[in-house]
Amino acid sequence: MKKFNEEINELNESLDALNMFNNPNDLPKDSPLSNLDEEGIQEKLNILKNKRDHIQEELQELLRK
Repeated sequence: MKKFNEEINELNESLDALNMFNNPNDLPKDSPLSNLDEEGIQEKLNILKNKRDHIQEELQELLRK
């Protein structure tokens, strides 16, 4: 769970940094943000959140037994 949450936080930070720019073309070419794919990050974020939620549900089910 910790690994999922850390990766989710990192992806959210990347999205926040990208969203600081109205136009992606305003990013300097040498910026590490210029190589980021916002849609890809969002897709990965959704996948990680779904996996995390599924694991949480399984853990809760096990704890109820």
